[in-house]
Amino acid sequence: MNARYVVLSAARPRAAWFTNISQWAHSDALPIELVKCVGIDELLVRAESSRAFSAAVIDAGLSGLDRDAIARLHARSIAVVVVDDIRVQRDWRALGAESVLSSDFERADLLAALSESAPVVPNVRMAVDLEVQAATASPLRGSIIAVVGAGGSGTSTVAMSIAQAFGRWSPAPHRPTTVLADFCLQAEQAMLHDTQRVTPGLQELVDAHRGETLDPDHIQHMCFNVEGRGYDLLIGLRRRRLWNTLRPVACQQALQGLAAAYATVVLDVDEDLEGEAESGSADLEDRNVLARTAIRGADHVVAVGPASLKGLNGLCRLINDLRDFGVDESVIQPVINMAPKAPKARAGYTKALADLLDENSPAPPIFLPFDAVDEAVRAVAPLPHSVVGPFEAIVTLLRRPHEHPKQSTFERLTPGFLRRSTIGSS
Repeated sequence: MNARYVVLSAARPRAAWFTNISQWAHSDALPIELVKCVGIDELLVRAESSRAFSAAVIDAGLSGLDRDAIARLHARSIAVVVVDDIRVQRDWRALGAESVLSSDFERADLLAALSESAPVVPNVRMAVDLEVQAATASPLRGSIIAVVGAGGSGTSTVAMSIAQAFGRWSPAPHRPTTVLADFCLQAEQAMLHDTQRVTPGLQELVDAHRGETLDPDHIQHMCFNVEGRGYDLLIGLRRRRLWNTLRPVACQQALQGLAAAYATVVLDVDEDLEGEAESGSADLEDRNVLARTAIRGADHVVAVGPASLKGLNGLCRLINDLRDFGVDESVIQPVINMAPKAPKARAGYTKALADLLDENSPAPPIFLPFDAVDEAVRAVAPLPHSVVGPFEAIVTLLRRPHEHPKQSTFERLTPGFLRRSTIGSS
């Protein structure tokens, strides 16, 4: 056979199967060209070079073999064959591996695995659609609402208000069906809720999804219950600099896990969405992975700005940034925080926002009054109706059974429900 499999391989020192595969390749007992690597890092660097590869055969006991490493290989259309290690208990197929072989596999076993999933070079190789994998990984999925805004605009308070509005649908004695997750780099929800603990949180949830898929009960036990407001809280990063420990595919899977565990997921999100395509910096894209993952996965986006000249300008810029990121204006709901109560002043803000955004204006803004919420925040008590009530019209559109989210059938919100529910609210 002229065409051959070009196979990357990495194993622990003195692994017997690694010696066998080398002998089979050199003696032409298998139609493969073997490229041996000393670890996952070298294997990934070679995989992302200009050379075409058919598959990667990797020892399950190697450090660094996780969901993101497999996704990077899939992005290069490289099939992944994992050689099992009894010391590592992971469902490798669920993480994306095409085949799993025992450590004492025979030549025919490897050839069958390659024949099943790895095309020969230079034939066109298979394409792995990660988005389809992510969409089908969790057939039972709640609605995701991302609340995004600049620092100082009251985004965290708005996120708490929305979570409390949805949390009232959680009947006793079941656990809440709503979770508020802190996806900000400068995470403050733990402080605002006085959790007095810094673990577990977002970092632990993402790390766990690097190598496995957690069941809803496990995810719910990683969250703090906020009894007075009817929702759970997933606290954010303990230090801003810890963004460099997060991996993009694991972040995506963690968000899908939250949506499988809760009927409604409310995300507190930063406004920075730049990636490598916009900035030329892969590091910047990695730094913004939480915001990009949240906005990309959200069903609805609430854009927050304060009631001021600067705040209105920043809100328009944020909405345009969301559009550039690919968010349809029909799912964007503007919120003007700390707004005056006079109808004439609110009408002026509505008109100014529509004029600045031209004909592609999203829904009319929701106005939140300039009411003090510090006392409720300090006591972790229910937020006042003045900041929760404006969002209750959204919640009334939901018709979910009063059951635990694992037992009920979620009613998926359709794009534009925020626009329809808030017409005339200004």
